[in-house]
Amino acid sequence: MVNRLISISIIIIFLSSCGSSKLSRDYVSPDGEIRAVVSYTDKGACCSNSYKVVLFIDGGKEEVFSGSGSGKIFVYWQGNDLLNIKTDDIYKYEITARIFRKNPVLPDGSENSVRVRYIN
Repeated sequence: MVNRLISISIIIIFLSSCGSSKLSRDYVSPDGEIRAVVSYTDKGACCSNSYKVVLFIDGGKEEVFSGSGSGKIFVYWQGNDLLNIKTDDIYKYEITARIFRKNPVLPDGSENSVRVRYIN
């Protein structure tokens, strides 16, 4: 009986340390047309934290970054069409380099896209 109570107590303590909390923050482009939303999920002591960056652009959304680890992520706009994502000690990542807008070519022939630059 005592062993069973100890086992149950250990399981409860372990499960309570694997909690999850989620934070998010918006970064709006200088012209106000595009929103980058950074989500951070703290999964507790037994799991890696995770990060996600989603662009809300032209009525849709595109995930441009996903990573996990113990590091930090810094997001900042450099003009209206370049989003910088700087990471510190994130060891798993996926990144999209360019998101084209609904009209991919501007009247002057240049591309209409948002570039995403990963900096480590």
